[in-house]
Parts: sequence; structure tokens; C-alpha cells
Amino acid sequence: MLRQLGITPRLLVIVLVILVPAVTVTAVVARHSAERDLRQQAEAEARGLASMQVRLLQALPSDLPVEFLREEYFESPVKEKVVAGLALYEETGSLSLARVATAWAFGQELFPQFIDEEALSSGREKLAWHERDGVPHVQVAVPFSWRERAHVLHLELRQPGLLQAGRDATDAAVLTAFLGLVVSAMLVVLMVRFSIERPIAILGTAMTQVRSVGTGRTIPVRTEDIFGGLVRNFNDMTMDLKRAESENRALMSDLREFNRDLEQRVNAATEDLRRKNTELITTQERLLDVQQEVSRMERLASLGQLSTTLAHELATPLNVVSGHLEILQREVPADGPARRRLETLSQQVARLTSILKEVLTAVRLPDPVVADVALDELLDEILRFMAPMALAHEVSLERKGVRALHVRFDRNQLQQVLLNLVTNAIEATPGKGRVELETVPNANSVVLRVRDSGTGIPAEALQRVFEPWFTTKEIGRGQGLGLAISREILDRNGGGISARNNASGGATFELTLPLPR
Repeated sequence: MLRQLGITPRLLVIVLVILVPAVTVTAVVARHSAERDLRQQAEAEARGLASMQVRLLQALPSDLPVEFLREEYFESPVKEKVVAGLALYEETGSLSLARVATAWAFGQELFPQFIDEEALSSGREKLAWHERDGVPHVQVAVPFSWRERAHVLHLELRQPGLLQAGRDATDAAVLTAFLGLVVSAMLVVLMVRFSIERPIAILGTAMTQVRSVGTGRTIPVRTEDIFGGLVRNFNDMTMDLKRAESENRALMSDLREFNRDLEQRVNAATEDLRRKNTELITTQERLLDVQQEVSRMERLASLGQLSTTLAHELATPLNVVSGHLEILQREVPADGPARRRLETLSQQVARLTSILKEVLTAVRLPDPVVADVALDELLDEILRFMAPMALAHEVSLERKGVRALHVRFDRNQLQQVLLNLVTNAIEATPGKGRVELETVPNANSVVLRVRDSGTGIPAEALQRVFEPWFTTKEIGRGQGLGLAISREILDRNGGGISARNNASGGATFELTLPLPR
């Protein structure tokens, strides 16, 4: 009768094999659905009770004693078995909690739990499930503000019904699964015996042949059932493996080539880094030499200014003494002892005058060695020297103006002037500011401007900035000789220097440098 209806034994076995697991899965899903619904109901009830308790607490007077709060609003709901536990924690700083009032049906909980600290830190309600004595409990932690402090209310509900429902659903699912397993095992045995063993043996023989001859070989398809499909899939797999082997060989070749190229690039980058490190060390050594030379020249200039002042103060009295000695020598007889004493005094005065001249000659700035100077090379060198200081002050250094210019100047002395001006500009510029070096050619000279975006020069100091010993810096941060030395260097090299404040803020020092002849 089944054959008349078109139902073959194989089809019947397949239907039963599918049907029994489907029933089992349905029972398991129903169990999980029932548990989920019960959990959602329990969580909603816990949220409602916690929200109501928070509203009650917020409505209480601020001076209510803690003992009354514990007895009326915490121990009472626990004794009436409305909840399994209630706790109130108060923030004590750094997201930590301290117990205010607690009441538990199963013992005293003295410390906040993880969900309480998590609720306080996130500022949102937190839920958690756990078991006590084999019974499911739902916990809810609600953060709220009370008495001008952050608090967390912890509420716990006992859910024995959920445990029983889970046990009933589990028993039903286990029974259904067991029956389904027994029936499925019997059907599978029959199906394997009559419909699977022989085709699998054929496929196994084919796999052995393919393993012996390698990939790329196929086996003939002799049936059009599911095993015929397996054979076709196996043939496709062997061809895919062959293609994959070819692609892997090509990929390995590309990977080896990439590794060789990467190694070359790494070696080139390493060599470039080594070269740049060498250049940096050389630049730092040159900067140190230049700074030492600038410091030496400043000390020399300082000594020169002091010596000039001292010589000026001593020269006048010495000239007066020398004049009076000459008069006395003419009035005293040439062969008398007084004449010899006067001659001795005249010789010593002349010796003092000579010493003062020698000191002035020794401490004055060296004569400039004028030559053709490429400004691009010198300014790039200044920018490299001053880059670390600018970075430390968060100031950007910029180069503007016309390039490829030459001037006639002592290169070392011009470098000293620029280092002094750029250092002053960086120190006068606040963070996120900028210092610009701009070059503009004229008919007979090149104008080099050092411009900053700092605070500018006070109006009363603008006319005195080039005077020796005058400075607007704090005591100990400047001697007031840098700009005076810079002006002297410009004068001795045939140039000039001036200072002005910018309309938009900051100051500009303008150097006039002579062109090569």
C-alpha cells in the first residue's frame, strides 16, 4: 500500500529520521522559551520593586535615623517575604561603596557586590542571576541620588517556580530526546545497512585510488542519487586542490620575491637612518661649537664693554697727571733729584696708558673675514640648529621669501647674529606660535627679517634694545649684550639692523646685508 502511494522504505526512513529530531528540538525550544518568559517576568517584578523602594527612600525626611530606616524599610519587606534581600550602599569616593542598611533572609551580606559597583560606575540599572541553595535568585542594582550623595539600592528576589518549571521542561525534553534517540538509532541502523554501506565502500575505494595517483584524477559517476552527488563533489574537490597547489606555488614565489624586496628596503632604510643619525650627531657637534664660540664672544664683548668703561674712567685722570708732570719737569732743574723723580712718574703713567690700550685691543671683537655667503645654506643650517629648542617651546620655524641669494659678510659672525635673534624670538613666543625668517632682495642689499608672533617689545624699551647691558629679560636670563654685539657685527661688516613691533603682535628684527661685489 505504501508503494502504491509512492512511499518507498528509504523515503520513510528519511522522513522519520528528520521528524524525531525535529520533535526533540521543538521540546527543547519550548523549555527555553518557558524559562525565558519566567525570567523576564521575574526581572520586571524585581525592577518594579526596586523602583518603588527608591521612590520611598527619596520621599523620606533627610534626618531620618539609619536604625529606623533599617527596621521599617529593609527588615520589614524581608520578614514579610516580599523580597529575599535588600541593601543600601553609599558612595565614599573613587567609585567605592559603603554599607548603609541591609536585610537578608539567608544571612548578613556586609559588602557590596560586583553589580552594585558596576551600577554606580555606569550610572545605569544592572541585573544578574545566581543560585542560593539550588534556588534561582534575580538581583537588581539601581543607582540614585539621595541626601546629596550617590547611592545604590540592591534588591534580590527568590524564584523557586523557575527552578521547578525548568526541571519539568528538562524532564520532558530528556524523555522526548531519549525516545527520539532510540527510534532514530534503529532507523539509522536499517538505513546504513541497506543504503549507505555499499556506496561508501565504492567512494572509499575511489579515494584510495586518488591518494595513490595524486590530485587532478577523477572517478566515474555511476549513480544519480546522493552518493553520485558526493562523487561529483569529490571530483570537484580534487580539481580545486590541484588549482590550489598551483596557486600556492605561485604565492610562495611571490612571497619569496616580496621578502627579498622587503629586505632590500629595510637595509636601505637602516642605512638612511644611520646616515641621518650621523648627520644629526655632526649637526649637534657643530651647534655646540657655535654656541661655545657665541658664548666666548659674548664674554669677550662683556669684558670689552667693561674694559672700555674702565679705560675711559682711568684715561682722563692719567692724562691730567701726565700734563702736570710735564709742567713740573720744565720748572724743575734738569740735574736735580726732583727732576729724576718726575721722570720716573711720567714713565709709569705712560706705562699705565700703554697697558690700557693693550687691554682694549685684546678684548675687542675680531676683525671680520668677509666672503661670499650663500644665504640658503646658512639659513637651513640655522633652522636645523634651532629645531630642538623650537620643538621644546612648541614653536614652529618657517622660511619665507626669495631663495638662492648671496651676501658679502663674515659667515661665522652672521651665524652668531642669527642664532642670537632666533633664540630671542623663540623665547619671546608662547606655545603654538611661530618664528619666520624672510629674505627680500633690494638693489644693493638683501633684507633678512626675523619675525615672531610673541608679545613684542615694550614701547619704552624699543629705542634701547641695542644698548650694552640693557635687557628686558629676568635677572639671570640675559646680560643685555647679545643685540649690542649683533649691531656692532653688522656695522663692522657694512650692514645694519633695526627693530620694530608688528601690527598683529610680536616683533621683527630687520637685517640689511650687503651684496657681493
